[in-house]
Amino acid sequence: MNNFTLLKYLFIYIQIWFILLYVIHYCHGSDNTTFSNSNNITKEVKSHYDFEKKVRQFYNNGTNKKVMLFNYEFINLKLLPNNSQSRNHLNKYVYNSKKILKTFLLRNYCSKISSYIKTRYNWLDVSRNWQERLYRYGYWICLRDTGAGGDCLYSSVISALDLKNITVTDLRKKVANNFVGFKNEEIKAISENYTSNLFKYQKLNKEESIIHIIENNWDSVSFIDKLKMMSYQELSGIWDDPWSPTNILNNNQLENRNITTPFLKAIMVRDKLSIPGNIHWGTELDINSLEEILNIQILLFWKERGIFYPIINVNSNADYIILLYYDGVIQHFQVIGIKKVTSNLNEDFVSKFTSYSLPRIIRYLIKNDTKKDLEPKQSI
Repeated sequence: MNNFTLLKYLFIYIQIWFILLYVIHYCHGSDNTTFSNSNNITKEVKSHYDFEKKVRQFYNNGTNKKVMLFNYEFINLKLLPNNSQSRNHLNKYVYNSKKILKTFLLRNYCSKISSYIKTRYNWLDVSRNWQERLYRYGYWICLRDTGAGGDCLYSSVISALDLKNITVTDLRKKVANNFVGFKNEEIKAISENYTSNLFKYQKLNKEESIIHIIENNWDSVSFIDKLKMMSYQELSGIWDDPWSPTNILNNNQLENRNITTPFLKAIMVRDKLSIPGNIHWGTELDINSLEEILNIQILLFWKERGIFYPIINVNSNADYIILLYYDGVIQHFQVIGIKKVTSNLNEDFVSKFTSYSLPRIIRYLIKNDTKKDLEPKQSI
């Protein structure tokens, strides 16, 4: 092989490299970005710690256009990105395979996913606004019902926490005792038998010593303030329970029971709140007590408005954070479950998180909707 032939092959080789470089340049986009900028973009795209920032960057990028076409049967996704990096980012962090997407109906993907998961729960669809809101950040969101009849809040909390050794009745009684201020074990014991044994206490001259214990371990003023607040709700027309806090506040005798003292009134209120069923429906007061007793944080997905329900107290040291769905029209609570679109289809939805495992996008939406910061639990 002479020198001329070698030069000929070398020239062809150089031409091939120029062609490859040309193709690589245009495959990475026609926006005249340099390889240095390309590497920076790649690093930024791969960062999965700030979902909102990434999504905002994608939507603000003029070289990308996303078209979501929702027809009557299937989710059809058409991506028209000029930048392959954004396309890869979208596939990795937001959307599952096209085959799976075409399987799930827009308003019925929860039952479809349930069939893959083979869980003991029957996952159902949430409102469309919540579906679309979470889907934008790469999450499926579904709900499961735990029953109605006035106990939905309590049964949902038990189910979300997967509590095995506690019933709705047990949990109601704990909340009722907490609400009226019976937090001391000695006070609880006295209150259990006080009404039925009042005459016996008087006969044995024990009543005075018991009253002394009550005065030192129970805040009667705080309870009366709560009872007045409930009475105000009743008089304002926003009290839904069939029993009357106003009657308990203003009477000394009710339903053949002596309620002459604040302690006796508290026992009666405790008994009313403890009854399972629709004698007492779960309210914000119950949620606050549940959070205190179980050391949890409850996040409510508000059905009608498509935002998180306002949080009264932030428990930064909560053992668990649970997700519930609130239908304000019928005052019904259900359990919410979420999972990443890119997760394994066999993985179940998650309803319970620690302060560290709670997805950052949920923290962001909570802050956006309620102006509250859910900081991770402080280490000791």
